[in-house]
Amino acid sequence: MWNNIVINGNQIEVITEKSVLIKMPKASGYEGYKFWHTIKLVRRKGGMYTFSFNEEFVFELKKNGKGKWNSRSIISEMSIDAEEMIKAFDNQNY
Repeated sequence: MWNNIVINGNQIEVITEKSVLIKMPKASGYEGYKFWHTIKLVRRKGGMYTFSFNEEFVFELKKNGKGKWNSRSIISEMSIDAEEMIKAFDNQNY
């Protein structure tokens, strides 16, 4: 079964030819984490976006440093499954 999650345009950090860098919601417990998702599964509707995935997806979350010297360095990584991704975006406030 496929899932669709609606996100605000301000949660999109980068769009390339092949993928989109999406920021996790602040209220999710994953604040500061981001993940790349294939552009083929991201759709734009006005100022909102949806991204799709099935139950077999595993998302690789990465968090960069906030300092002057480590802003490009990955300081934390984790994997979450589709069920956890749904929970993370369930209570987001725009």
